[in-house]
Amino acid sequence: MSKTFALRRHEVVELCPTVAEFKDRWPALFDILQINEEFRRITTLHLEPTFIKMLDYYTPKLFTIFSCKGGALGQILKKKMGAIQQTSHQNIEETRDVVLRCLVNYLGEKEEDLIQEYNCDNEDVQQSLLQHVMKIAVCKKDDQEDFSIVLEGVQVMTGLGNLIRA
Repeated sequence: MSKTFALRRHEVVELCPTVAEFKDRWPALFDILQINEEFRRITTLHLEPTFIKMLDYYTPKLFTIFSCKGGALGQILKKKMGAIQQTSHQNIEETRDVVLRCLVNYLGEKEEDLIQEYNCDNEDVQQSLLQHVMKIAVCKKDDQEDFSIVLEGVQVMTGLGNLIRA
């Protein structure tokens, strides 16, 4: 990957390929292991562990900020946070999920603009995904969730496991 970095950069900057063309040409860049390795090579940081570590570190502070928010947004945030605060055993994955969803709302964005949930039994899911420029798609089927990333209508990564990885 390091040998082809200059070529890939040139292609992106000069040729402006579509995501589908870029994925066909460089499929390794859409593999989670390769993404992590490419990030580490460029920044010398491990992407996922660093992100999760810092998210866990700031979670208590973020919960404090979210709980202090008033108005309609404050009610939405409290409702989301209440779901995990009521359970006696706090699942770390659920907590991370709630923090990210609350953060999206807190920053003034609509959660549905970034994260879209679908019923996988519906056959129109693939057609619906074609309409999105950027989206984290959550396909629900029989109490199972499959997270994928959609760019320019192309499902570039699937089977990510949870919102944090997506």
